Amino acid sequence: MSTLELKAEIHKKIDALDNVSELIDLNLSLDWFMQEKLTDEEKTVLERLNQAKKSADEGTGMLHDDVMKEAKQWLKR
Repeated sequence: MSTLELKAEIHKKIDALDNVSELIDLNLSLDWFMQEKLTDEEKTVLERLNQAKKSADEGTGMLHDDVMKEAKQWLKR
């Protein structure tokens, strides 16, 4: 079975689900599965992005100049 065929089969199974709680369970399971595939560095970056989004949503984000200074430090690593 090719990757494309397998993805289509998985998609059909997901489309067949109508129960919201089952879809939530599946979504959480996929999130957990994908998180386990990440490196520690990728997990750190995602955590920081989630924190940044939360700050932006709450209106408590960092100033652009501060973000640029921090980004330059990351690029030097």
